[in-house]
Amino acid sequence: VGGLPLPLPPQHDQRRCRADVAVDRMLNDVVHRPGSHEALYVALRRHTEALSLRNAATALFSLAHLDAEVSVSATGAPSRHNTSPFVDNDGHGGPRAAAASRRLPHTTPQAVAAERGLASRLQRLLVAGDELPPRTYSDLMSALAKMAQREPFNILVDPLCERAADVASSFRSRDAATVLWGIASLDLTERQRRMLLDAVCPIVKARASDGEFSILDLAQSIWSSAKLDAIRELGMHDVALTLIKAASGKAHEFKPHSISVSIWALGMMEGLHRDPAVKRFADDLIAAAMAAAPKMNPQMVSNCAWGAARMSVPPGPFYDVIATAATEQLLERKPALTDQHVANVVWAYAKVEVRSYRALKHMVAVSEEVCRPNRLSNMQSHHIAGIVWSFARAFIPDQESAAGKDLLPPPVQAAIALAATSAQEGLSSWEPRMLAWVMWSVARASLQEQSRSLFPQVVERFSHLPPKDMALQDFTMISWALATVEMYRGDVPGIEALTGTVLEKIRSGSADDLHGSFLAVIAWSCAKADLRGPAGELIRSIAELAGRSAAGSRGQGRLWSERHLTMVAWSIVVHRQYSQAAARFVRDAYIAGVGCYRRAAASGDGRGRGGEGASLPYIDQLAIVRLALLRDTDLAALAPLPEQWAGHVPMLEATGVAMVRESLLQKDVESTLFKLGWKDRLQSEAVLENGLTVDCVLRPLSSPIGTAAERNRSAHSITRAP
Repeated sequence: VGGLPLPLPPQHDQRRCRADVAVDRMLNDVVHRPGSHEALYVALRRHTEALSLRNAATALFSLAHLDAEVSVSATGAPSRHNTSPFVDNDGHGGPRAAAASRRLPHTTPQAVAAERGLASRLQRLLVAGDELPPRTYSDLMSALAKMAQREPFNILVDPLCERAADVASSFRSRDAATVLWGIASLDLTERQRRMLLDAVCPIVKARASDGEFSILDLAQSIWSSAKLDAIRELGMHDVALTLIKAASGKAHEFKPHSISVSIWALGMMEGLHRDPAVKRFADDLIAAAMAAAPKMNPQMVSNCAWGAARMSVPPGPFYDVIATAATEQLLERKPALTDQHVANVVWAYAKVEVRSYRALKHMVAVSEEVCRPNRLSNMQSHHIAGIVWSFARAFIPDQESAAGKDLLPPPVQAAIALAATSAQEGLSSWEPRMLAWVMWSVARASLQEQSRSLFPQVVERFSHLPPKDMALQDFTMISWALATVEMYRGDVPGIEALTGTVLEKIRSGSADDLHGSFLAVIAWSCAKADLRGPAGELIRSIAELAGRSAAGSRGQGRLWSERHLTMVAWSIVVHRQYSQAAARFVRDAYIAGVGCYRRAAASGDGRGRGGEGASLPYIDQLAIVRLALLRDTDLAALAPLPEQWAGHVPMLEATGVAMVRESLLQKDVESTLFKLGWKDRLQSEAVLENGLTVDCVLRPLSSPIGTAAERNRSAHSITRAP
């Protein structure tokens, strides 16, 4: 009629609709979980342009699943059924496929064409705005993250972020948790992350607060919050606290994987460590980890140890349980055990100063593994450096660093020596910081031969770095190592150039109060090694910075402890860097140090385990400073010591302070004297009137003169002392 076509009967539309649905289901079945990459690529080449958004999304899920299977095979990780998109085995969290995806079969012309066709089709459909259930967008983000958004699928990121943000208010708890994980895992622009976080975080908090999150959702989202907080995204502490409160009392329900990533995440978020709710949840997780440790794989054990150490979980049964599990995995040579896992566990022991039998036994087992033929040559520099740093830190307490070699089991000593050789061989290719770590470890272990060979070469390498690449931490380790093994300026050409670089950093404001411990050690090292050139000005500059900090923090939180202030004062005295300001600093630091001892004695906190004890100055350094203030006329003229502070330095017996531990040789000497019947006359770790410290003194029966013995590395001396 009028030249217009007649309308089709309703039955025709219904039949066509049913046919379209049938075709859509058929296509979905074709691309859903094919047997191989090749089978999927064949299906895509035939049907890509007919795929709906739902079909194309299914194809991407299938491709991500196939990638994951090949990734597991390529890396030797155990296959495990887990629907969580955040499982990983790389020691840092995140999708495991990121590193292995480059080895997958994507490079044939047929594969490239099929993947480009799928990516292009998905992009057009996402931009066109076809409606799908919210779950589809969260799953698409999960698939893209598992594939490390590799080409050609990186073109999907922007339209997917737009669509996910639009439908975020409709997300269920599982969808919200998955999208938050995707934000943490994908390499998004700042705009994309902020757009998604603004849309998703309120949903995450609301669903978690209402109790809708499963245990898996809670663990996954806590991990995601920590990852995002690490890149300084705003609001993550608030999200994490909401999730932690929702998880409170449920730690016993967490599976081993959820326990491990949650402990790792809490370790990352240092800003939350003092919150009572976080502390309670952490305690519950630690208890759950102890029960689940035998079921954990190497990644999980590594996460638990690393996270617990970051949270400052004190030495105790937890670390013994972890040590038992880690040792079994090491001896069985589990295929999923990586050098990063090994390094994380031993680092945790060193960080918290765990020195139990099981922990040290594990470290000896690691050292034996490291010493196997060709083992070090197959390790990366940061793993070598991290492991030997942990050995030196764990086996040798700070107070016994001068007796390092005596305290190391032979396999540990051999491992550190081998690391020194590897560092020399990789001198030009290693990251400079890793060289500094090995240098510090060799010095702490008192390996003189390796020190003489390695240290000048490391200093030479650092001397050629641009000034911006010289970190205070690195110079601290280098200077401490030189001073500890008694290598002086003539032994190490180039050290003055490094000292000048650090001085310029301090003058330019690159160093602040947060570097107090580094700066104190630098000053001590410059004085101990008798460095010249810019070293004197460097010590004075550090003293000026420390003095300003001490004056400005009275009545507030202290950024420089009395121990660090005394170290700087000692450095000024030994290096004789006297000026009016420096002399006043020495006097004020001494008064603060003695006051610290008096408060410790009054409170009973004199063991160095917390409160005042944690910042007590080293008694020998304080005694030297006192001697200079009383006997050095140049110093006394610039800063007279008030009479009320001129008395003796409090003795160790009076304060109950155990600042120094005995070496093995000292114990042998004392044991012999006991057997000779001189136990009642023996005094250990005595500070003499002249400010010198000695390992032991035989007090006289009637004469005012006694016999003192002092061990200094491989030499010892016997003298008559008052």
